[in-house]
Amino acid sequence: KSAVSGLEFGVVPYGDAPRLMSLGEDKRLVEYNLVDSDIESGLRVRCAHKVTQGAIPTGMLWCQELLLDSKCMPRPRAGGKPTAIDVILMATNEYKLKVHATDM
Repeated sequence: KSAVSGLEFGVVPYGDAPRLMSLGEDKRLVEYNLVDSDIESGLRVRCAHKVTQGAIPTGMLWCQELLLDSKCMPRPRAGGKPTAIDVILMATNEYKLKVHATDM
């Protein structure tokens, strides 16, 4: 058990299911299964991923790639159709920002 650095609610584009994610000082990004969770059994974990090895996360933001500068994320190749990608921005105790593309 460790302190929570970030907590984000959201809805995946083109979907209607709410999502809840947390990022902790244990360097784990956890997504919770809100559909199968209830008051008696509590929040159920959908998946958990270790997101960093050295730095300790201090905060997170879940947003779309369209909100970021074009230098942060690669663009589609010639002829490719631009699409919005969900990303997670993480701040660390080393005063750095890390960008992780999601597969939602």
